[in-house]
Amino acid sequence: MTLLKIHKNIDYEYQLWEIDTDLTKSKSAYKVFPEYHPNIRSYKNNFRINQILNTRRIIKEMADENVFLTQNIDGKPLLSNSNQHISITNHKNFIAVIIANYLCGIDLENYNRNLNEIKHKYLNSFDFPSNNNKDLSKIWCGKEVLFKINGNPQINFKKHLFVEKNNAGIIGRCEHDDISFDSNLSVINFQNLLLMFNTSFQEKITND
Repeated sequence: MTLLKIHKNIDYEYQLWEIDTDLTKSKSAYKVFPEYHPNIRSYKNNFRINQILNTRRIIKEMADENVFLTQNIDGKPLLSNSNQHISITNHKNFIAVIIANYLCGIDLENYNRNLNEIKHKYLNSFDFPSNNNKDLSKIWCGKEVLFKINGNPQINFKKHLFVEKNNAGIIGRCEHDDISFDSNLSVINFQNLLLMFNTSFQEKITND
């Protein structure tokens, strides 16, 4: 594996890696965090298996010694025996992980992906103006981040998630009947990839 980017401060750490190691034949690799994708040995796609095994190894290096990587019923990754939160994303041979002191999300997107075909599924009138595919990519990626922060499958990208701009940068909002929060979103450009994650989380109290 090759570490491409890393940033750490008192609130969060993110890392971006490129996979160049095949761990599918390594017996010891399967023993790292076996509760994350516990049925991995039944998977048919070797590329996906290798993604997961490399992700486990990355997080083993990032997390504290007594922390374990698991996932909830919806597949959202969790850190047990820890007060921190985690989010994971992958795109082909690239893996990015964020571990934060707040609820967090991270996402990778290729700028070359044509998002015009699906923009009717996620774009709404409150999102910042999208004049090109690069803007569409930022909005889509931002909503992926917002969704991963909570991971509730009832959250709808078009109805409940909003990606806006102000003088401070890109702001994300979730406005669901039961889930409401704001987050600042950070954008990192790497080659033809867009990496986004939230650098804050502010829950809002919903009125009954």
